[in-house]
Amino acid sequence: MVPNIYPLQFHRFLGAPAGFLDGTGLELADLERLGGTIEFRQYCRILLNARRCSGDETIALRLGAALGPSLTHGPLSVAVLSSPTLRHALQLAYRFGFLRLQASHYRWVAEPGQVGVAITLDPAGEARTMVLEFLLLSLVGVMNRVQSRAIEVRVEVDYPPPPYSPAYAEAFGNAEVSFGHRRIRLLVPDSSGELAIGESNPGTYAAAVAQCERLLREARRPGSLTTRVRRLLAANPGRLWTVNDVAANLHMSTRTLQRKLNGEGSSYKNLLEDWLFAESRRLLAERLTVEAVASMLGYADVANFRAAFRRWTGRPPAAWRSAVSGNPGTPDRDTAKPAGA
Repeated sequence: MVPNIYPLQFHRFLGAPAGFLDGTGLELADLERLGGTIEFRQYCRILLNARRCSGDETIALRLGAALGPSLTHGPLSVAVLSSPTLRHALQLAYRFGFLRLQASHYRWVAEPGQVGVAITLDPAGEARTMVLEFLLLSLVGVMNRVQSRAIEVRVEVDYPPPPYSPAYAEAFGNAEVSFGHRRIRLLVPDSSGELAIGESNPGTYAAAVAQCERLLREARRPGSLTTRVRRLLAANPGRLWTVNDVAANLHMSTRTLQRKLNGEGSSYKNLLEDWLFAESRRLLAERLTVEAVASMLGYADVANFRAAFRRWTGRPPAAWRSAVSGNPGTPDRDTAKPAGA
């Protein structure tokens, strides 16, 4: 599966061209659905359509260079951009790349003088080179976030030079791309692995990695409808989902969603409030600012978050953190019942 945010960004980048979804069985609403996914074969078809619609055989290079290691990649982006060193950032790709493209598989490379990741890809037919171009440029974009730009990056691919190979130099910048290898690898000198990422933030890094670990566990096990809803909420931080959003994502009516949740002894309002409350405690325990916590939970106005947290605990966030001395597991919630409970 592939997050639908990628083809949605492609669609916008190209100016919403006609025929973009031909042969996929998808409608634009499927790309706009919060937290949705599409099949890998549909993603490949979209890339081929993007090339046809644009008339540009370098379109995957342009898309990869434009998006880079942006927040399009979800919690993994947050973790990568707040990593303490380049080595940490590359290891995140190795550990959690599956979350963003389940057709990709990673192996950590540690050889004399160099470190990096080796990548294998599920069969992608005619779109294979395009899939790899976008994926590799997303990874190379991390290299541009180190504090020192004097870094040697090597990209090895297992396909021959395409007719437009001169465009690789502009798209990949300082990274050296070579063709015709037995494996696909992205490598940096071992000494470069200790270079600092420009936006490094220990608290944000720890919180984002923990979230990636939870998402990976959830992605690899089935569950009840209650679990599926919780998974959707956890997979899309920074968005306050409505019950209609969740129902549409799960391909059922709002009434059916509520009925099935009630049958499991739950309700959407309770699940949302419980998730927000748990996440807010965890993030506050990471010593993030109240403003940062509000933003990461999807509150456009920090005052609304403060009001909600006071409703849950009877105290404002900063006072709660002081009272529990950084332990998110001990607050008393009896003072205020969450909405919908």
